[in-house]
Amino acid sequence: MAFIVFTTFSKLWANGSGTGILDVMLMGAIQTLIICILMLWVWLSLRLFFPEEPKLHATGLFICTSKTMPMGIPLINALYEDDPNLALYTLPLLIWYPLTILVGSFLAPFVLDYVIRQEMKLMESESIDGGGYYEMKISSSEVDGSGVIV
Repeated sequence: MAFIVFTTFSKLWANGSGTGILDVMLMGAIQTLIICILMLWVWLSLRLFFPEEPKLHATGLFICTSKTMPMGIPLINALYEDDPNLALYTLPLLIWYPLTILVGSFLAPFVLDYVIRQEMKLMESESIDGGGYYEMKISSSEVDGSGVIV
């Protein structure tokens, strides 16, 4: 992955495509805004359509906004092989992929906390309602004489 990023950025700067560092920073800022809006939209949509599936909320948050750089870069290279602006076409994908890793790494502890809290709420509400999907069943062989689960 690092090699793909290095060679593509090397092509961008070696060919003198007229792109400055300010353009790259601007594209990064715009893509940061786009990814935040998409993640918020995905999060709210999944909470609306699947209210009792917190693990699905967490999975969808990260999966729905990911793009595949290992597949995208070779595809763009094949489509625009002789184009002098090839590096500019790959730049959004080169920024998006690491950005999803950075944003995901930042959000992961908060999302984990959310999933744990929601699972606990669902388990409590299911136990009050008389069981169901989240009910924990413990057989007598798992409890020793003092009442401790082994």
